[in-house]
Amino acid sequence: MFGSKNRRIADLEARVAQLTEQRDQAREDRDTERNTRRIIARQVAEADGALRRIHSRNLHLGELLELAREAQGDGAHEQLHARLHRALRACAGYRSELAAQHRVSDRLSDQLMDSLGYDDAGLKALGRAVREAA
Repeated sequence: MFGSKNRRIADLEARVAQLTEQRDQAREDRDTERNTRRIIARQVAEADGALRRIHSRNLHLGELLELAREAQGDGAHEQLHARLHRALRACAGYRSELAAQHRVSDRLSDQLMDSLGYDDAGLKALGRAVREAA
């Protein structure tokens, strides 16, 4: 009879220990969740503030852009077109100068390779293009 009672007491003590562990784990989970919620709420508030500042700045820049457009009038489009046309002509000139310099560089490289005695096989080994027979 006492053995059965002692066994029940041991079972109840084990159950109490299990419930205590579950309670402590639940409290720890609750505290973690509260801290996480606080962090998220602070981050959302910071993001909201940043968004409001950006929105305000965007409105201000839009107003400045409108003022600049009104101040420039219709001539701005033609000025921009002329500047773009000049830039394209300059770019074309630079491209033709670059091509001329490449031709000079290629010719000098070919002369150097010839003077060093490289034949077609040697040029291929160096990764250079082999000249076509004229």
